[in-house]
Amino acid sequence: MYKYLRKKRIKVNSGRGDISYRLKEGDVIQLYINDEFFIAGIKNDFLSARGSVDIIYEDENIVLINKKQGLLSHDGDGRKDYASHSDKGGKTSLRGAANAEGTDVIGADKSSHSVAAASFSADTLINRLKRYLYEKGEYNPYDEHQFAPALANRLDRNTCGIVIAAKNAEALRILNEKIKLREIDKFYLCIVHGTPVPASALLTAYLIKNSSENRVYISDSPVNDGLTIKTKYSVISSKGNYSLLEIELLTGRTHQIRAHMAHIGHPLLGDGKYGKNAADKKLGFKSQALCSYKLRFSFKTDAGCLNYLNGKEFVLNDVWFLNDFYNKI
Repeated sequence: MYKYLRKKRIKVNSGRGDISYRLKEGDVIQLYINDEFFIAGIKNDFLSARGSVDIIYEDENIVLINKKQGLLSHDGDGRKDYASHSDKGGKTSLRGAANAEGTDVIGADKSSHSVAAASFSADTLINRLKRYLYEKGEYNPYDEHQFAPALANRLDRNTCGIVIAAKNAEALRILNEKIKLREIDKFYLCIVHGTPVPASALLTAYLIKNSSENRVYISDSPVNDGLTIKTKYSVISSKGNYSLLEIELLTGRTHQIRAHMAHIGHPLLGDGKYGKNAADKKLGFKSQALCSYKLRFSFKTDAGCLNYLNGKEFVLNDVWFLNDFYNKI
């Protein structure tokens, strides 16, 4: 920390930080420090994860988890901005500010950080899983040779459903390979505005990602930097101005289902980014009615230590918006 103070990489209230300065309530600290500095400090953040994990299936290699709506898959997912930390105690020295209890560092870019109150940031799906396995005695973060549990896929914060996690490096390698080869089939349920015609179809389009806006755009024709997407849908049921669909995700791109369905004129109910936000909120839907509800292992090539999973299918029976679709809409 002394080195960064000398190099003017720590600022207080936009001015140079001085080691003798005593922080006061309302002070804003800005750190322009490399990411590597913080790795040791956040290693055990998983112990602060508040919630439990809803386990669908578990064995010695993998865990299938039902991620709840509103929960981040990883720390940093869905972040729009980085924030500032105001010291509330009035007597904290600058020396200890960066490692103050209850704070986290959120990166705006590779070279600058600000410290933010972040009791929320540790409560992610991956941290809940780490804590679960730690408490079972299957994960020891203090053993530098031990594999840290990892997610093989992720879902948007407000999308719920099945997430695959690996307990060891070999399982993660195979899962990543099978996802790339499309040998793990993923199916979603969603509610959309209107009724798509025809009742089932395979849609092909091109997705352009705009990172600065945190959204994507869809084109029916090839475009520069556009990624090919394939979305297969089937109408399960229709009620008035809404339809329940099953969607098979043949390519897994950012916001693919939400943006693709909106592009063909049938945005997801509750989707504030691509849908009809004001109208949906009146119905009580404040986030998208979208759930990754079914997973099927369809290996066409050798899967090593995961061969036993071939042909197995896992289905969520409790999807939060199904009751609303059949009884409230």
